[in-house]
Parts: sequence; structure tokens; C-alpha cells
Amino acid sequence: MSHQRATLLRKAAALALAGAVLAACYFTLVEPFFEAHRRYDQSIAKLRFSLEREKAVAQGERRFKQVLEERKRLDVAQRHYLAERSVALASAELQGLVKNAVAQGKGELLSMQVVPAPKDALREVTLRVRMRGDVGALQRMLHALEGGLPILFVNQLSIDAASGGDLLVGFDVSGHMRERRE
Repeated sequence: MSHQRATLLRKAAALALAGAVLAACYFTLVEPFFEAHRRYDQSIAKLRFSLEREKAVAQGERRFKQVLEERKRLDVAQRHYLAERSVALASAELQGLVKNAVAQGKGELLSMQVVPAPKDALREVTLRVRMRGDVGALQRMLHALEGGLPILFVNQLSIDAASGGDLLVGFDVSGHMRERRE
């Protein structure tokens, strides 16, 4: 028995030694390879996530730029119209523009009244204006009204001589309101 036992112990020791050698080989040669593979997989996953996020940001930036360009284009177009969208407020805005133009031209504003819009006038606001001033005042006022934004139209211009070399000027000035946004 002792011989059998010694043989069994030697076989067990040989198996344990073989297992230890295999474990040592696995942990020194194979495991580092798998660990490096896992790290590379994690790194690749992080990079893919970053790439997808950057693509989404870039796509969002492109959309943002498109929307911004569209809004800029619309804003430029909207500056041609009176800013207000109701007739009363647009009339007040137009009155302010006329007062500024007459003052800028160094003329004297005599009167202003809102002219009711005809049925076929789409979103048009018109004022009947009377002012006093010299030729230079008239020229500066007309330039201020017709040369700026919003686009304004001077119609029915009548000029009469007044005492002291001044002119009495009557005219209608019209502007258009923006379309209502639904």
C-alpha cells in the first residue's frame, strides 16, 4: 500500500505541478492577450460612441446653420415691411417714421391722419401728411422716407408756395404690414 500510495502521491503531485505550470502559462501568456483584447474592445466602443456623438453634433450644427440661414433670409425680407401686424399699431409705427423723417429733414409737421385702406389693399397702411419746409427739408424728408427700411411709398405729392419762401407739402405715405403667422 505504501508503494501504491507513493505512486498516487507522485501522480497527484505531477498533476498539481502540471496544473500549476498550465495556470502559470495561462496567466503569463494567454490572459494578458485576452485582457489587451478587452481593453481594445472597450477603447473601440468608447471611440465609436464618441464618433456617433460627434456625428450627431455635426448634423445638429448643420441643421442649426440651415435654420439660422433661413431665419436670416426671412429677417432680411421682413425688414421691408412695417414691424407691427395690426392696422392700429402699424399706423402708429408709420406715424413715428414720418415724424422722424420730417424732423430729420428739418421741416415742420402740420398734420397726419390715417387713410382708410381700400378693400383691395392687402395689408397696406396709408397716412395723409401735411408739412412745411424749404426745398432742402422736402428733399431730406423724401430721401429718409423712400430711401430706408421699411419700404415706404410716397404718393399724391402736392407742393404749394407759402410765405417766407417755405413750401406747403401734402402727400400720402404708405407701407405694408408683414403677413400674419399662423
